[in-house]
Amino acid sequence: MKSKGKHPHNALTSVKVRQSPDQGRYADGNGLYLVVDPSGAKRWLLRTIIHGRRGDMGLGGVQLVTLAEAREKAQHYRKIAREGGDPIVEIRKSRVVVPTFAEAVQAVHAEHLQTWKNKKHGAQWINTLTEYAVATIGGKRVDDLTTPDILMFSRRFG
Repeated sequence: MKSKGKHPHNALTSVKVRQSPDQGRYADGNGLYLVVDPSGAKRWLLRTIIHGRRGDMGLGGVQLVTLAEAREKAQHYRKIAREGGDPIVEIRKSRVVVPTFAEAVQAVHAEHLQTWKNKKHGAQWINTLTEYAVATIGGKRVDDLTTPDILMFSRRFG
């Protein structure tokens, strides 16, 4: 039986989601909504308070995210917001690709290659890093490097 009131708990069913409801916003409870666009496209929307401000987050289309998955995601993101975090920032962090040390060395070398006064300086820079640092910590992600990793080289080669 459906709950009545301002915030119905789990008001939607998978049958209702699959059917083609009219354009609009349908509440499931706890800030989770099914949004049906004029084109008939359906998507999940979470409305929650983040750092004292109301914010809306898309959780994906109905074709990709089931009702159960949308409820689970909504609960997870609400928990992050309640604990003082920002779920949108968390999502962006998870999408960021962090290079390994070896990849970062190659990228920096390529970016600064034109700034060295002669090619020999650029070659010395990359060869020194490759010989001493990349051989040991080249496979580590840049954000996983610690002070002891760096100090290891200053003691050995400094």
